[in-house]
Amino acid sequence: MLNWFQKQRLKKAGRSGDLNDTYLAYFNRYDEMAELRQPWKPLSMVVLDTETTGLNIEHDRILSIGAVVVENGQIVLGDSFEVLIHNESIRGEDAIKVHGIVPTDSQNMGIEESEAIHDFLTYLRESVVVAHHANFDIGILQQSFKRNIHPQTVLYNTAIDTAHIARKLEHPNKPSSHIDFTQYSL
Repeated sequence: MLNWFQKQRLKKAGRSGDLNDTYLAYFNRYDEMAELRQPWKPLSMVVLDTETTGLNIEHDRILSIGAVVVENGQIVLGDSFEVLIHNESIRGEDAIKVHGIVPTDSQNMGIEESEAIHDFLTYLRESVVVAHHANFDIGILQQSFKRNIHPQTVLYNTAIDTAHIARKLEHPNKPSSHIDFTQYSL
């Protein structure tokens, strides 16, 4: 939830024209929904996965975004999102083995990162984000938002991390400091 100062800064950026229309619409829709939230309502979730040039949120880039909507416990196959992003910095055979995206695919078939990010924000709406190692996916998306939308852009959606759930299910009474997180990869 945004604090009052964050809301005022973003509203000022919107009035001054520093925020693009896509993000301004996302922010306004999310802000309205947050204030109208009831203690319990059916959730719309977006299950998300990103493929990236590496694992450094600050320096690596998104190669693709894939997502699908889950509503009322059902996967909505007709409501999915998939985009390949143009990127000329794909490197390393080990990374290519993980995501399967080769440089020629990204360079020839990918769209610009700014277009992909705008399309994804429009798709996401105020849904709950579900991802395996969600902090990484959200962190790398936010870096892209900062590059392509506005330096103060953040993702406001609630997130559920399936890796965290798996750890808690397997080790319900074990402190996080005693768990080997590398066991919980997809």
